Amino acid sequence: MSSLIAGAFLIIHCIPASAQDANANLQTADHYLQSLKSREVFRSGTKIGGIDDVLVDVNSRQLVAIVMKYDPAGISLRDRRVIVRFDQIEISPTYPKGASAALTDDELKALPEWRGGQ
Repeated sequence: MSSLIAGAFLIIHCIPASAQDANANLQTADHYLQSLKSREVFRSGTKIGGIDDVLVDVNSRQLVAIVMKYDPAGISLRDRRVIVRFDQIEISPTYPKGASAALTDDELKALPEWRGGQ
């Protein structure tokens, strides 16, 4: 996981031909990452958390995981920040501010805790 880093400045799909293209690509990537960070995560219509950060593979520049605030007790006393692989969530076209995860409570509790960026 050492090749992961949170941040929008690393998502560029190609090397742009000019500085103006580079700036446009960075702005687009930053906008997309910011839109992900504002999403809530649902399971079967019930909110189970929210996207707190996005993890990007430095080498491939691909989104690999999210950091999700998850309250295992359901009483908002202690949120856990867990790492959810990007293939374990679905960015919802139905809810503009939503994402969904079909993970059970036991699976969520077993996810690795994110300790970076604190």
